[in-house]
Amino acid sequence: MKSEWPVVGLEKVNATAYLMVSMKSFLVEDDDSISVNWGEGRLSTFELIPQDSGMNVLWNYTLEGYRIFSYPCVSNGHVYVAVTGSPNVHEHSELIEITPDGRIREIAELEEFVLKVARMSDGTLILTGFDVKTGTGKVVLIKGTKKIFERSMGNRVLGSLVHDLDGDGAEDFIVAGVVFENHTKSIISVFLNRSGSFVEDGRFELLNENIWGIILAKFEGEEAILLYGPKSIYLLDLSDASVAKLYEAKEGYYLTPVEVDDSDGDGQDEVFAVIHNETGNFFTGLEYVNGRMQEKIEFPLNAKAFSILSLGSRSFLLGSSDGLYLLRLPE
Repeated sequence: MKSEWPVVGLEKVNATAYLMVSMKSFLVEDDDSISVNWGEGRLSTFELIPQDSGMNVLWNYTLEGYRIFSYPCVSNGHVYVAVTGSPNVHEHSELIEITPDGRIREIAELEEFVLKVARMSDGTLILTGFDVKTGTGKVVLIKGTKKIFERSMGNRVLGSLVHDLDGDGAEDFIVAGVVFENHTKSIISVFLNRSGSFVEDGRFELLNENIWGIILAKFEGEEAILLYGPKSIYLLDLSDASVAKLYEAKEGYYLTPVEVDDSDGDGQDEVFAVIHNETGNFFTGLEYVNGRMQEKIEFPLNAKAFSILSLGSRSFLLGSSDGLYLLRLPE
């Protein structure tokens, strides 16, 4: 399906509905820099209806008139996103909730430029981004309408993951920040829930790498925390406080979106990514073997993809520079 603007984000809303984020301009990453050039954005929900001819896309709701500042979070059919109606990024933004029937509720006004929103099961929202005036990376937690936690970290805070990291039944979180110095450095901080308060319990650093995504996978029957950037995928092992490189793209190639899915039903996740260089784009499937990620499948794409979402049954949605694509892997 063609789109007026590049499709930079895809999220599942419920069993049949999905959320698409499209923007005129968006976050750009490469091996040694991160630039943010946000323009007018649009959120749309849609359904995929199987037909004899393939899939039919039905548009249900579109949020217009806002500049979208963050990649949104979807929980129980509700969408949480930071937006502003002003063309001036130095002015405040708003954290809003969009209900399943399309109503908009303002949660809080924000001073930060929010890049991503995540949600804990108790409703606490984790906002990651940066302070526009100081250039300092920020992590902010909002519960209800109140700010309950704030931490400065590097120059940008991008990825986040909510999970029970220490097995005590309470949700913790991990965030990834980037420091711009003579060389780029990523900081990964682990925050544990101690009776409702969050305490930093570990910090890791990676030189010459922009970590901007954190995802949870399952390898060899065990949970695995994966960190990824434009060049590499890493395994974060909290049991021995180590970070190991699992995969590195070939010289001149870069990772864009990354998704995890057990596509063949063997109980072990595979990692799917779009890898690109100056001349082409490739959909790549990686499997975990003996402590490394090995390429399992690879084939060319006709468009540059910015987002990827697994639909199960070896099918994926790809958001690209010119629209939305449905990709089915061969059996």
